[in-house]
Amino acid sequence: IYDIVGYENLINLPENEDEVRKVIQPAMDYLNEIKPYLWNKGETYPATIAQLDNMYSDGEVYFTMTYSPNTVKGKIDSNEYSKDTEIIAFDKGNISNTHFLTIPENAPNKEGAMVLINFLMSIDAQASKTDTANWGDMTVLDMDKVPNEEKSKFSETAEFGKTLPELNAGLVPIIEKIWTEEVLQNGK
Repeated sequence: IYDIVGYENLINLPENEDEVRKVIQPAMDYLNEIKPYLWNKGETYPATIAQLDNMYSDGEVYFTMTYSPNTVKGKIDSNEYSKDTEIIAFDKGNISNTHFLTIPENAPNKEGAMVLINFLMSIDAQASKTDTANWGDMTVLDMDKVPNEEKSKFSETAEFGKTLPELNAGLVPIIEKIWTEEVLQNGK
């Protein structure tokens, strides 16, 4: 949807099914156009990303998807994925996932939670997070602000191109409903 419609046309969409349907219709049309070339001709889809990953590992499909390209590097290193696996990115940008840390108002130990959050935002914790043997996720730190002598702690980050944020969470069930009607159930 981002690639066909453009993220800039989605960010201010109201949570109104008719408006959303009108804006994303070109993407639904494209998805229907490529259905004959998809696994099982688009009649069914893998239920989870884990299932899709397994299908990719088994050579049943030609690609899988992720928010974090470093996890792919980890799966290549562990031989879960073939060594000829390539990480590709969309020219117009790729959805990235932001991780938020918060402290509930009624938290019994706010000071302890702040200590934990401070640690999780530290260079050491963020560097460990990039290690494909651990999580393999991208750091949230601005690497231009990390001291040069600390940069070697970070695993090489896979090239992921321009990153785009996720849409307003309220749009997701609307888009899923439209996709189900327009693509999944189309032709059945």
